[in-house]
Amino acid sequence: MMYALLLLAALWGALGRPQAAPPCQARLRLSQEAQLLTLTGQCQSLLDEPARYRYQLLVRRRGAGGQSQNTQSGEFALPARQAATLSTVRLQVAPTDSYQARLTIFDAEGRTVAQDSVSQAGSLR
Repeated sequence: MMYALLLLAALWGALGRPQAAPPCQARLRLSQEAQLLTLTGQCQSLLDEPARYRYQLLVRRRGAGGQSQNTQSGEFALPARQAATLSTVRLQVAPTDSYQARLTIFDAEGRTVAQDSVSQAGSLR
């Protein structure tokens, strides 16, 4: 009985703790001119000291001509309270194409600390 109470108290304490604030914010910026879509992955530091991270930008496109997938990744240093542009991908897209993009930021231990994603379902014609 005492063991169960101790376990319950430990679980309650762990669940009641506030989550740590994220160290950075991931952002996917989109712009389009005619049928050229540009996706830019960025990371904004929320810390008062510099830090090192790893990123992965995964982009999938599906259209009448088939499917494509592009993955870019790398390591980067992020100065305190500043933003960094990590990667830019350009796609030819038609109104009927669908695409998905996900930017994931990892800390030195490989844990996900921030992410952003966008998707667009093509219009049926």
